[in-house]
Amino acid sequence: MGRNRLGVFISSSMVELRDERVTVKKVLEERGFEVFLFEYDAGARPEPIQRTYLDEVEASDLYLGIFWNHYGPSTVEEFRHARRLNKPCLIYIKNYDVHREPELVAFLTEITDVESGVSYCYFEDVVQLAEFVGRDVQAWLVNQLRQAQKDLAQAQKDLETLRAEKKATDSEKAALERRIAALEAEVEMLTRARDRQPSESSRLATEVQRLVETLGYKIIERKFIDSHRVDLLLGIEDARRNITIELIVCTDRSIMPLEVKEILRNRERRAFANVTIISSQEQIQSGIFGSTIAEGIQALTVEEFMSRRLELRKPGETTLWELVDQGRRAFYQGDFSRAIFWFDLAASHARQESNADLELQALSWLSVAWGNTGNAQKMIEFATRLLARARQVSSEKYQMVAALRLANALAEIDLRGRWNELRPLLLEGLDAAHRLGDEFYEVYHLVLMGEYAIQMGEDESGFRWLQQALDTLQPSTEHRNYFSYRVYRALSWLMQCRHDHHKALRYAEMAIDAAQKDGNPQFIADAQLTLVRAKQALREPPEALELVVEEVLSKARQMGWKGKEQVAEYLRSELLREMGHPEQAEPSARRALELAREMKLKEQEVECLLSLGQVLLALKRPQEAREVLQQAQRLSQERDYADHFQRADELLRGE
Repeated sequence: MGRNRLGVFISSSMVELRDERVTVKKVLEERGFEVFLFEYDAGARPEPIQRTYLDEVEASDLYLGIFWNHYGPSTVEEFRHARRLNKPCLIYIKNYDVHREPELVAFLTEITDVESGVSYCYFEDVVQLAEFVGRDVQAWLVNQLRQAQKDLAQAQKDLETLRAEKKATDSEKAALERRIAALEAEVEMLTRARDRQPSESSRLATEVQRLVETLGYKIIERKFIDSHRVDLLLGIEDARRNITIELIVCTDRSIMPLEVKEILRNRERRAFANVTIISSQEQIQSGIFGSTIAEGIQALTVEEFMSRRLELRKPGETTLWELVDQGRRAFYQGDFSRAIFWFDLAASHARQESNADLELQALSWLSVAWGNTGNAQKMIEFATRLLARARQVSSEKYQMVAALRLANALAEIDLRGRWNELRPLLLEGLDAAHRLGDEFYEVYHLVLMGEYAIQMGEDESGFRWLQQALDTLQPSTEHRNYFSYRVYRALSWLMQCRHDHHKALRYAEMAIDAAQKDGNPQFIADAQLTLVRAKQALREPPEALELVVEEVLSKARQMGWKGKEQVAEYLRSELLREMGHPEQAEPSARRALELAREMKLKEQEVECLLSLGQVLLALKRPQEAREVLQQAQRLSQERDYADHFQRADELLRGE
């Protein structure tokens, strides 16, 4: 592989997953990567086959492994060779129609071990895999570029220091200059790779293709017109097996008059049933498609297009349960924006079809999905809608669920100020879940009460409820791994409060293990942050911890997890200040504060003010620090946060 482009080595068993390998190769090549896939790129070589694939692993910048049912010794050897060389590894495991050979089960268990393994991602079909690979490679690329830029800045700083030292030899300076030249070349290559990533139109086309195929339609052709336009041909089969064709134009720019004429000619020549332009809400509202629409071509957002497709389908063709199922899949993959899209469609269509049970389920999912984006206000809105609808149809279960969602949202905003009213509400919900025989919500209530009690300093009650939750969990309990992750995370908090930092670390590791088994990437990221806090308390090197936080931060920004972004920014600021880099810590401290205020998180706002105040003190800006700390002190007094008030007072006295 050449060094003018980044290289990716694709590894999987040759007896399966051919479509997946070819699709991933195409996706990555479209993004400007040089991709090695053995059956396409090995050719005839004089050296043995084993030497060929091991050499290509060495030449690559990234290893990408795809696994399903078959155990391939060569694939395993490729992975181990990549790990020996410290290559970054992305692992994808197909989780559909699973009949894995015992050797593969053992191998996957080994490589995904929480302490010594790598992170991984499950997928169900080739479209989903392509989406995940594109997303993860982009995140890896951004992280690589950020690290290379950081290394370059440090090397340049070291050279300046070296030049100022009279004892530095010419050979030392020359070695550092060579390193700087190599880092400059790496930054340039990574920047080019970043700039070659797909346009908005390509992203739109991929999203539309996945959504329409979910509804059972088929994309007959995908055509790249230019970097700002991708055309899809959608095939629709009727009851008599006749197929009509629709043209979908995905674009992030206006459509030129000549293009309109060409589209209309193609519509007549190929007898397209409909032509739809799909673009962003901003583009459509700007009016740039006005003349196009006048020609009989409709311009819609993805959401509008999907809603119309659903309305055109007959009731038996796509069940409303399938919409909820798609939302659940997106939710478990950490894609909460897409989950909200599907649940919203399901709720509105269920209401139209008088399907109360499904409407209640969709509203419940909407509330929790919004909560996972960090939008507690939206969580409250949908929990309130759920409660009103549950009362209308006399559903005791969903009245209980709505109260749980409301309690969860209110605790996110202001647990300290609300605990006295939330505690009896949750106890009432626990009784209702027990009376209804609903083990899932019984455990859910116990876990929430345990978490909140520990945060409120009620250690004994919190521990008792968490232990009760673990005792209630059965091997068959739905989402057992999810609840285990929540319990172990809370126990890690408890051990930190008790200053038993080694136990806190062990529980954090157990939380990561359970979260990885659950598979939701947001829960894994959250458990990683818990681990960082535990290791920070044990005085582990902050440089290593900061890299973990950077990884979580990148993922949170990419996926729109504002709550996790806020926590990661806060931790990053604290670690950078601890490392003696307050100038780098300041932007993170301010961003964490901005997010806390945006999400109306009262205690987190005060914590961020205290953190920012300490950063400003380290930067020798006492007047700014005083203003920030006085603000923290005032809010602490208003909200009855005695500990934060005392901390602000100590910092002000010691400034």
